[in-house]
Amino acid sequence: MIGVSLRRLLAEVHYADVLAAVVATPSPKIAGAVIATAFSYLALTRYDASALRYVGAKVGARTVVLTSFVAYALSNTIGLGPLSGGVVRMRLYSAAGVPPPQVARVIVFNAAAFGLGMLFFGAAGLLWGAHDVAVALHTHGWVLRVLAAAMLLVLSGFLWLCVRRRSISIGGFWDLQLPPAELALRQLAISAVELAASAFVLWLLLPPGHIPLAAFIAFYAIAITAGIVSHIPGGVGVFETVMLLAAGNDVPRNAMLGALLLNRGIYYLLPLVVATGALIFYELRTGVVAPMGRLAVRLSPSLLAALTLVAGIWLIVSGVTPFSDDAREMLVTLHVPLPLIEASHFIGSVAGLGLILVARGILHRLDVAWWMASGLSLIAAVLALPKGIALHEAELLLSLLVLLVISRRQFDRRSSFLAQHLEPEWLVALGGVIVACAWVLYFAFKEVDYSSRLWWQFELDGQAPRSLRALTAVALLALGYGLWQL
Repeated sequence: MIGVSLRRLLAEVHYADVLAAVVATPSPKIAGAVIATAFSYLALTRYDASALRYVGAKVGARTVVLTSFVAYALSNTIGLGPLSGGVVRMRLYSAAGVPPPQVARVIVFNAAAFGLGMLFFGAAGLLWGAHDVAVALHTHGWVLRVLAAAMLLVLSGFLWLCVRRRSISIGGFWDLQLPPAELALRQLAISAVELAASAFVLWLLLPPGHIPLAAFIAFYAIAITAGIVSHIPGGVGVFETVMLLAAGNDVPRNAMLGALLLNRGIYYLLPLVVATGALIFYELRTGVVAPMGRLAVRLSPSLLAALTLVAGIWLIVSGVTPFSDDAREMLVTLHVPLPLIEASHFIGSVAGLGLILVARGILHRLDVAWWMASGLSLIAAVLALPKGIALHEAELLLSLLVLLVISRRQFDRRSSFLAQHLEPEWLVALGGVIVACAWVLYFAFKEVDYSSRLWWQFELDGQAPRSLRALTAVALLALGYGLWQL
């Protein structure tokens, strides 16, 4: 359904126009988006501070900041926040002396705080921009105002309970301790500020004369909620579809999609890379005997696994999209042989699949997974240049390789790669990645007349055949691996 919606929304949009919109984004806007991202993640650290105060646990400020930042960088990227971020909090706060039952309450508090903050944020947007949202949704403004009032009524009811009662009984067998009213109000303000900062990242990246701010706030809340409910990693595709629908004709589709791509890179990928580097830096600086060093040892495999997964997806997506005209000219100028271009394109995509498959082994600190991830990263980084002068791709892969090398001593578990068994969720996620990449291939080359002759077309400008062969190889290898796992 998401693919069909995106196909309809982007029917008149061309891949080259989207790239042009990304490149045309002014540097001050990108810098402002990075600053807003930092402010948003700083506000997110206050979630954990409030949660620890709620459960009565005392943890050092540096541990709280590191744990919260890493947890949100991971959960924002791969989704399933209470689970992925919860694992991080359980490991680090337990190591800091917080009993597991209290850590579980911290996780519940954070999830509830985010939900209540989203309720307030969305209601404010609906009340403020009811008219604009009603026009976009083809409904009446009073309907949205009533909905917003109901949302605020629910929120007010919760705050009233915090004032009047210390706990509530759920189902007659579970007593939920309520936070003090002062803490609840403070956390609500923190949530509103954090959501405003995260929304401001995308707002900054949009071109002038875009969606009215009130309508943008309402649709941003809807898009975030839809992405969370979908359980798709990071809400990829779902969030973008809602925001494209919200933009309507107010923003050129190519500019909107370019802003959404930049938003993904700045708000999701950049914090993941920074969090991984920060953990490894702490490990090197303090050593494993120091508390922060022990925390880094516990967590860096999780973040390296996420970064390995992202790098693998990047390689496959890169394999189904054309290189730029500038890259083509450089390949011609450097007299790069066509067989090398074809081979690097094909091998790079297969290496991407390999990185996705070994990410789970990185998570479990397998020695063989480290060797495979390091080797695949090095090979793909070298081939990124003849593949299409993909400098950013090479930078990401080399960064991953450096982080893997620095963390070598953590991967000490001996096991065969073929011995690991992937859970159905991993296989389903892999299938979803391949389907999404097939859609990207269609979008990038939708003007190409597909026929059986494409399979045997080998030339510099034959980018569609090259991408088709690469994706087919990835799909067949993934299918074979999936069948072998059953």
